[in-house]
Amino acid sequence: MSASKQYQIDLGSSRNRKDKDMASLLFMLLRTKHRTLTCAPTNVAVVGVAKRVLSLVSDHDLGCHSYGFGDIVLFGNKERMKIRDDHEELLDVFLDNRIIALSSGLRQWKFYVNGMIQFLENPMKEYHRLIVSPKPKIIETSKKKSERKPHENSEEKQLTFEEFAMKRFNVFGTKLISCIRSLYTHFPTSTISLSYAKKLYHSINLVQMVGESVKEIVTSNKSLNEAFNEKEVSNFDKLHFMKLRLRKTESFLHSKRFVMHLSSQNL
Repeated sequence: MSASKQYQIDLGSSRNRKDKDMASLLFMLLRTKHRTLTCAPTNVAVVGVAKRVLSLVSDHDLGCHSYGFGDIVLFGNKERMKIRDDHEELLDVFLDNRIIALSSGLRQWKFYVNGMIQFLENPMKEYHRLIVSPKPKIIETSKKKSERKPHENSEEKQLTFEEFAMKRFNVFGTKLISCIRSLYTHFPTSTISLSYAKKLYHSINLVQMVGESVKEIVTSNKSLNEAFNEKEVSNFDKLHFMKLRLRKTESFLHSKRFVMHLSSQNL
């Protein structure tokens, strides 16, 4: 639209109809890369239009779930707008929440992706480094032996390699997925292209698939250490083991490229 022209649109008296028409108009402007500031006299009206615009963007999914949400910003009084209580789906576009999500994601992504890379590269080495290696003993002087509680007299049970791997994926995998999702959800499309957002989305799928393979092998009482090794295995175990190895390799390479790209963008 030309800045020199003025437009007046009569949308009628029905609020529901106005919300639909306004949301459709805003969606078209969004798709044609026009910046638009929308105001309304009540919080109910603002929330109503925002929900419809977000619904239209979701319905026109570009193959990457919440990609494109970063082009929408909703701001106002969270309590009066009842964002967390009644309109939780708007948290992905609410300004206050976006600041928290991006600051957390940008601060933590490198730690979690590097931790995942180290594990995928040599899981047994990570197990020995973090679990098996002897830890410094703490000499207690404040409590007498007779004063200790029963559970304090025995050392904490050491995790097995399988337990360590499951815990690693439950913690690091979940956190890494959250960081990646925050990037393509909250950054505008002018910062992250659709093609790269799809790569980020694929990296989430890879992490989830590796975690599923790990869980599958552990629950079937197979040796996870053997599964991660590149040695020949029996035909009985070959299918499960090869699936994990292929997923692990692809996820490892994808994570390395992910670090290189984001580092080059100074994120």
